[in-house]
Amino acid sequence: MHNHPDQNMLRRTFGTIVPVLVAGCVFVACEAGDGAADRLIVPGERLGPVRLQATRAEVRRLLGEPDGTWVVPNDSGVELDLWGPPGSPHLVVYYRDDRAVQIHATDPAYETADGFSTRSTIDAIRARFAPLQVFVNPYEENTAYYDATGQGIAFVVTYAEDVATGKLLGTTAAVFVHLPGTEVLIY
Repeated sequence: MHNHPDQNMLRRTFGTIVPVLVAGCVFVACEAGDGAADRLIVPGERLGPVRLQATRAEVRRLLGEPDGTWVVPNDSGVELDLWGPPGSPHLVVYYRDDRAVQIHATDPAYETADGFSTRSTIDAIRARFAPLQVFVNPYEENTAYYDATGQGIAFVVTYAEDVATGKLLGTTAAVFVHLPGTEVLIY
């Protein structure tokens, strides 16, 4: 869950090679602090280089053209841009009125300053981000959203039964950043 302090120092000192979320996962060399290398999650503010309330044009200048764009089929006015193929690490930006209102990533390289990411356990998430609202996803079986609404961060956990013990085991599948005081959007 947490990087060793020497790993963080090496990243800051030498930069890193990171995937840019475009079709084919093209790799580019980036220096420390470069926007493409930014993998910091700041609850209620940003996920990597993408800030909440950024315009769609600003996001696309940062990330390039998305691999897919969808209009949510209800009266919410929400549209989505996706970078990276579904089923592999990807980033999704949710827009309302052409402004980013929510961002989610499945890539464990994105993490908060204190190391929370898709590698985090539900117990650790509960301890760090309480109080959490829990929403069951009506569109996906065995999926729940743990939302720290006031902080602007949510974690998607998928559950599967351990055949040996019969207990449900949770795996963090995605991290969402949304506007503080608003509930995570579930589609």
